[in-house]
Amino acid sequence: MENLNIILLLILVCFSLVLGSYFLQILKQNNLILEKLNHFEKGRLDSREGKNLFPVEYGLTKGEEIPNISVMNFESKKVQTPVFSEEKENLILITGIGCQPCEEVLFRMASYDPETIEQNITLLSFDPIQGITESSREKHLKLVENVNKNQKLIINEQGLDDLKVNTFPTLIRVDKNKKVVGTYSGHYESMINHLNFK
Repeated sequence: MENLNIILLLILVCFSLVLGSYFLQILKQNNLILEKLNHFEKGRLDSREGKNLFPVEYGLTKGEEIPNISVMNFESKKVQTPVFSEEKENLILITGIGCQPCEEVLFRMASYDPETIEQNITLLSFDPIQGITESSREKHLKLVENVNKNQKLIINEQGLDDLKVNTFPTLIRVDKNKKVVGTYSGHYESMINHLNFK
Protein backbone atom coordinates (compact mmCIF):
# COMPACT_ATOMS: atom_id res chain seq x y z
CA MET A 1 0.00 0.00 0.00
CA GLU A 2 2.80 2.34 0.92
CA ASN A 3 4.51 1.53 -2.40
CA LEU A 4 1.29 2.34 -4.24
CA ASN A 5 1.11 5.77 -2.55
CA ILE A 6 4.74 6.48 -3.51
CA ILE A 7 4.09 5.42 -7.11
CA LEU A 8 0.95 7.60 -7.30
CA LEU A 9 2.88 10.52 -5.79
CA LEU A 10 5.66 10.05 -8.35
CA ILE A 11 3.13 9.89 -11.18
CA LEU A 12 1.45 13.05 -9.87
CA VAL A 13 4.80 14.86 -9.58
CA CYS A 14 5.82 13.76 -13.10
CA PHE A 15 2.45 14.81 -14.49
CA SER A 16 2.77 18.20 -12.76
CA LEU A 17 6.28 18.68 -14.18
CA VAL A 18 5.15 17.79 -17.72
CA LEU A 19 2.10 20.05 -17.46
CA GLY A 20 4.20 22.88 -15.99
CA SER A 21 6.78 22.48 -18.75
CA TYR A 22 4.01 22.60 -21.36
CA PHE A 23 2.55 25.83 -19.93
CA LEU A 24 6.03 27.34 -19.67
CA GLN A 25 6.60 26.64 -23.38
CA ILE A 26 3.26 28.27 -24.23
CA LEU A 27 4.20 31.35 -22.18
CA LYS A 28 7.58 31.57 -23.92
CA GLN A 29 5.91 31.33 -27.33
CA ASN A 30 3.37 34.02 -26.37
CA ASN A 31 6.13 36.33 -25.13
CA LEU A 32 8.07 35.78 -28.35
CA ILE A 33 4.99 36.60 -30.43
CA LEU A 34 4.30 39.74 -28.34
CA GLU A 35 7.91 40.88 -28.71
CA LYS A 36 7.72 40.45 -32.47
CA LEU A 37 4.41 42.34 -32.64
CA ASN A 38 5.76 45.16 -30.46
CA HIS A 39 8.91 45.36 -32.58
CA PHE A 40 6.81 45.39 -35.76
CA GLU A 41 4.44 48.07 -34.43
CA LYS A 42 7.29 50.24 -33.12
CA GLY A 43 9.11 49.98 -36.42
CA ARG A 44 5.92 50.71 -38.30
CA LEU A 45 5.28 53.91 -36.38
CA ASP A 46 8.83 55.16 -35.79
CA SER A 47 10.49 54.78 -39.15
CA ARG A 48 9.64 55.18 -42.82
CA GLU A 49 12.68 53.15 -43.89
CA GLY A 50 11.69 50.28 -46.12
CA LYS A 51 8.07 51.42 -46.39
CA ASN A 52 6.18 52.02 -49.55
CA LEU A 53 5.32 55.71 -49.44
CA PHE A 54 3.28 55.46 -52.67
CA PRO A 55 4.74 58.39 -54.66
CA VAL A 56 2.67 59.51 -57.65
CA GLU A 57 3.61 60.71 -61.12
CA TYR A 58 1.61 63.94 -60.88
CA GLY A 59 1.75 66.82 -58.45
CA LEU A 60 4.32 69.19 -57.06
CA THR A 61 7.85 67.82 -57.01
CA LYS A 62 10.50 67.81 -54.33
CA GLY A 63 11.98 71.24 -53.68
CA GLU A 64 9.14 73.26 -55.20
CA GLU A 65 7.63 75.92 -52.99
CA ILE A 66 4.03 75.30 -52.02
CA PRO A 67 1.96 77.89 -53.91
CA ASN A 68 -0.42 80.28 -52.17
CA ILE A 69 -3.90 78.92 -52.68
CA SER A 70 -7.32 80.14 -51.64
CA VAL A 71 -9.83 77.88 -49.96
CA MET A 72 -13.33 78.46 -48.67
CA ASN A 73 -14.22 77.81 -45.06
CA PHE A 74 -17.39 75.71 -45.35
CA GLU A 75 -18.82 77.08 -42.09
CA SER A 76 -18.20 80.80 -42.56
CA LYS A 77 -18.23 80.74 -46.39
CA LYS A 78 -15.21 83.07 -46.26
CA VAL A 79 -12.23 82.67 -48.56
CA GLN A 80 -8.94 82.22 -46.75
CA THR A 81 -5.42 80.90 -47.21
CA PRO A 82 -4.60 77.65 -45.39
CA VAL A 83 -2.11 78.11 -42.57
CA PHE A 84 0.92 75.84 -42.71
CA SER A 85 3.23 75.26 -39.76
CA GLU A 86 6.64 76.92 -39.78
CA GLU A 87 7.77 74.74 -36.86
CA LYS A 88 7.11 71.23 -38.16
CA GLU A 89 6.43 69.26 -41.30
CA ASN A 90 3.02 69.69 -42.93
CA LEU A 91 0.92 66.91 -44.42
CA ILE A 92 -1.73 68.23 -46.81
CA LEU A 93 -4.43 65.65 -47.46
CA ILE A 94 -6.64 66.52 -50.42
CA THR A 95 -9.88 64.57 -50.67
CA GLY A 96 -12.91 64.67 -52.93
CA ILE A 97 -16.46 64.74 -51.68
CA GLY A 98 -18.14 61.50 -52.75
CA CYS A 99 -14.78 59.68 -53.09
CA GLN A 100 -14.92 56.30 -51.31
CA PRO A 101 -11.14 55.91 -50.67
CA CYS A 102 -11.17 59.48 -49.32
CA GLU A 103 -13.92 58.64 -46.87
CA GLU A 104 -12.03 55.53 -45.77
CA VAL A 105 -8.83 57.46 -44.98
CA LEU A 106 -10.79 60.16 -43.13
CA PHE A 107 -12.74 57.56 -41.16
CA ARG A 108 -9.57 55.74 -40.13
CA MET A 109 -7.62 58.94 -39.40
CA ALA A 110 -10.33 59.96 -36.93
CA SER A 111 -9.14 57.19 -34.61
CA TYR A 112 -5.80 58.97 -34.03
CA ASP A 113 -5.33 61.65 -31.40
CA PRO A 114 -3.92 64.69 -33.27
CA GLU A 115 -1.79 65.47 -30.20
CA THR A 116 0.19 62.26 -30.77
CA ILE A 117 1.09 63.13 -34.37
CA GLU A 118 4.30 65.11 -34.87
CA GLN A 119 3.26 66.72 -38.17
CA ASN A 120 0.71 69.43 -38.87
CA ILE A 121 -2.17 67.94 -40.88
CA THR A 122 -4.18 70.17 -43.21
CA LEU A 123 -7.32 68.73 -44.79
CA LEU A 124 -8.62 70.17 -48.07
CA SER A 125 -11.83 68.88 -49.67
CA PHE A 126 -12.83 69.31 -53.30
CA ASP A 127 -16.57 69.73 -53.83
CA PRO A 128 -17.47 69.06 -57.46
CA ILE A 129 -21.00 70.39 -56.65
CA GLN A 130 -22.64 68.71 -59.64
CA GLY A 131 -23.50 65.07 -59.15
CA ILE A 132 -23.02 65.19 -55.37
CA THR A 133 -26.01 64.84 -53.07
CA GLU A 134 -26.32 66.96 -49.98
CA SER A 135 -26.18 63.82 -47.82
CA SER A 136 -22.83 62.83 -49.44
CA ARG A 137 -21.50 66.32 -48.78
CA GLU A 138 -22.64 66.25 -45.14
CA LYS A 139 -21.18 62.77 -44.62
CA HIS A 140 -17.80 63.83 -46.02
CA LEU A 141 -17.63 67.02 -43.97
CA LYS A 142 -18.62 65.11 -40.83
CA LEU A 143 -15.69 62.74 -41.45
CA VAL A 144 -13.39 65.76 -41.91
CA GLU A 145 -14.72 67.22 -38.65
CA ASN A 146 -14.00 63.95 -36.84
CA VAL A 147 -10.33 64.27 -37.85
CA ASN A 148 -10.08 68.02 -37.19
CA LYS A 149 -13.13 70.16 -36.46
CA ASN A 150 -11.40 73.32 -37.71
CA GLN A 151 -10.56 71.96 -41.15
CA LYS A 152 -13.74 72.22 -43.19
CA LEU A 153 -11.80 73.82 -46.03
CA ILE A 154 -13.05 73.55 -49.61
CA ILE A 155 -10.49 73.77 -52.42
CA ASN A 156 -11.60 74.82 -55.90
CA GLU A 157 -10.41 73.70 -59.33
CA GLN A 158 -7.87 76.54 -59.53
CA GLY A 159 -6.35 75.38 -56.22
CA LEU A 160 -6.15 71.81 -57.53
CA ASP A 161 -4.44 73.08 -60.68
CA ASP A 162 -1.97 75.12 -58.61
CA LEU A 163 -1.14 72.02 -56.55
CA LYS A 164 -1.10 69.88 -59.74
CA VAL A 165 -3.55 67.41 -58.20
CA ASN A 166 -5.79 65.39 -60.49
CA THR A 167 -6.94 62.45 -58.36
CA PHE A 168 -8.15 61.78 -54.82
CA PRO A 169 -7.03 61.25 -52.18
CA THR A 170 -3.64 62.93 -52.61
CA LEU A 171 -1.07 63.68 -49.93
CA ILE A 172 1.51 66.46 -50.25
CA ARG A 173 4.34 66.61 -47.72
CA VAL A 174 5.72 70.10 -47.13
CA ASP A 175 8.60 71.00 -44.83
CA LYS A 176 8.49 73.90 -42.37
CA ASN A 177 10.10 76.16 -45.01
CA LYS A 178 7.14 75.57 -47.35
CA LYS A 179 9.22 73.38 -49.67
CA VAL A 180 7.57 70.26 -51.09
CA VAL A 181 9.05 66.97 -49.89
CA GLY A 182 6.90 64.96 -52.30
CA THR A 183 3.43 64.14 -53.61
CA TYR A 184 1.90 60.77 -52.75
CA SER A 185 -1.27 58.78 -52.93
CA GLY A 186 -3.40 59.69 -49.93
CA HIS A 187 -5.08 56.35 -49.33
CA TYR A 188 -4.93 55.00 -45.77
CA GLU A 189 -1.93 52.67 -46.11
CA SER A 190 0.11 55.51 -47.61
CA MET A 191 -1.10 58.04 -45.04
CA ILE A 192 -0.16 55.85 -42.06
CA ASN A 193 3.30 55.30 -43.55
CA HIS A 194 3.87 59.06 -43.60
CA LEU A 195 2.77 59.76 -40.04
CA ASN A 196 5.32 60.26 -37.26
CA PHE A 197 4.10 59.73 -33.73
CA LYS A 198 5.42 61.38 -30.60
